[in-house]
This record gives sequence, C-alpha cells and structure tokens, in this order.
Amino acid sequence: MPRVSRITPKPRKEGVIVAGIRKVRKEKKKEVQWARHPEWTLELVAILLEDSTIQDELFHDSKNKANPPIHGKAYYYGKLADRIFQERVEDYDKGSVQKEYAESLGNYLNRYVVLLSHNIEVLLINIYGTNLMNTLD
Repeated sequence: MPRVSRITPKPRKEGVIVAGIRKVRKEKKKEVQWARHPEWTLELVAILLEDSTIQDELFHDSKNKANPPIHGKAYYYGKLADRIFQERVEDYDKGSVQKEYAESLGNYLNRYVVLLSHNIEVLLINIYGTNLMNTLD
C-alpha cells in the first residue's frame, strides 16, 4: 500500500515569476524618522542624563570584568524605546513595532556616539595638535 503524506503544503506566497523563478517581494520596513522628530532625540538625551543605570549599562567599559552588564544592550534599547515612543506612536504596543523602534534607537544611538567621539577627536587635535584620547589608555 502506498504511503500517504500527512504534511499539508504551505500556501504559495504572492510574487513575480522571473525566468521561471518566483521572486517574493518583501514588505519594506517602515523607517523610524528621527530627523523629522527632534523631540525624540531630546527625550533620549534627557533619559540618558537622568538614569545612571542605563548610562552605565549602555556605555560601560567593556574591559572592566569586575562589573559585567546585567542585561544586554538590546534590553536597554527596548526600555528606552518604550519610554520615548509608548505615548507618541500609534500601534506601538504591537511586538514587531516595538522591536523595530528598539532596533532603530540602538542604531541611532550607535551612530550618534561614533559621530560624537569623532568630533571630540577632531576638536582635541585642533586645540592641542594631537589626539589626547590616545594618551588616556
């Protein structure tokens, strides 16, 4: 007797067939518009200035093994995103939206820190003729 498969096939995704291959279009992620909302950046800076726990966890010295971080950075990005966007963004309570905003906040903060550190280096070089940050190690 032939074997009967009990596995049900997955429904086919909509897409375009190009050269015999089905190409599925992914939904484009909605980008978080930081430039259009400077109040978000101000709120982020205010939270970071008032909450020393988040400061310590996000900007801790990774070489210091005595005080390892309690949670990962993604956890704190999520906490920051909740505090900034909960009341401001429609449908924020959906899990995928929260995750997108937390990831965007992490990327934004990382770019900001890199830009800030670069500007400090340039400023030190312009003032003192050398990068004093290298002598602090």
